[in-house]
Amino acid sequence: DGPVNLANLKEGMQQWLKDHNIKGYYAVAQNKDLSAGAKSCMTLSGLGKLSPNLVMMGFKGNWKEDLAGLNEYVEIMYTAFDLRLSFAILRCKEGLDFSSHIASEQQIVREVAVEKGEDSDGEEAKETTLAPESAKKKTRKVSTAVFRGSDGNRLENNVVASIQQFQATKRTGNIDVWWLYDDGGLTLLLPHIIKTRKQFKDCKIRVFSLANKASQLDLETRNLASMLSRFRIEYSDVTAVPDVTKKADAATKAEFDAMIAGVGIEEEELQSEREKTNRHLRLTEMLRQYSKESEMIVMTLPLPRRGHTSPALYTAWLDIMTKDMPPTLLIRGNQQSVLTFYS
Repeated sequence: DGPVNLANLKEGMQQWLKDHNIKGYYAVAQNKDLSAGAKSCMTLSGLGKLSPNLVMMGFKGNWKEDLAGLNEYVEIMYTAFDLRLSFAILRCKEGLDFSSHIASEQQIVREVAVEKGEDSDGEEAKETTLAPESAKKKTRKVSTAVFRGSDGNRLENNVVASIQQFQATKRTGNIDVWWLYDDGGLTLLLPHIIKTRKQFKDCKIRVFSLANKASQLDLETRNLASMLSRFRIEYSDVTAVPDVTKKADAATKAEFDAMIAGVGIEEEELQSEREKTNRHLRLTEMLRQYSKESEMIVMTLPLPRRGHTSPALYTAWLDIMTKDMPPTLLIRGNQQSVLTFYS
């Protein structure tokens, strides 16, 4: 669409980071296509050892209407792995792009008292000094965003709630971890880190894994519980789920067939990948059975065979597993271990 003023863009973004009290670096690049621009961002971002080691994207909800863009979307994932970065996809029911709703945003900063025992989530707290020793109180700065639409009015509460779903509401349910493959432990580490935040500290972590045989359920459960204890990861429940290779229900298969209708997936590919397709449909059924009401799902990101599995079929697998589910984070580490334990 032509060149943009990169200097103004960078200056505006740095101001946005400052307004939102976010400490970080911002790099801007211009490229002809999304995948090349994403690669530029991966190589430019950060400063030395402070460079990011994970790339996170939102789920491409319009993949069926933009098959050309889908190829670039999946290519970004391959590029991340080529650069030995971890990769994650976050999907929420309402999506993550609210730019069509927001015409302007105003930040209102105020100081509030820090209650005894309250975790400020890393925000800087200070003591008021113009008071007797017994009356000193800690305060912290709280930034509140006011969003307005194109008509100048504030956005509706349900839209604001969707925008701020990971900021405001305190959660008390379950964080479900579906650990499907050993990718270095990132799928287990991130839920543990999320639980240290104020919003999720009262949640419980439930860990699910897949058992190859029903007779190995107890052994798989004990081994996983032992590993979590060695890594000092708190959990409320460990479940080994059997029958992942069982044939999926006809209703699930019909739902999937309707999803991929008209997207150009060859019949030959569907036949060659039918076992993997059935596995993902069974995972869909398990997720709906166990995690439909959880606060958040963190699951190991399945990977396609590069050059064999088409972007459309791969995205359809992810789509049916995460459709109408709680916020779902699909994550894959770069095979470097991120968990340590004392022997």
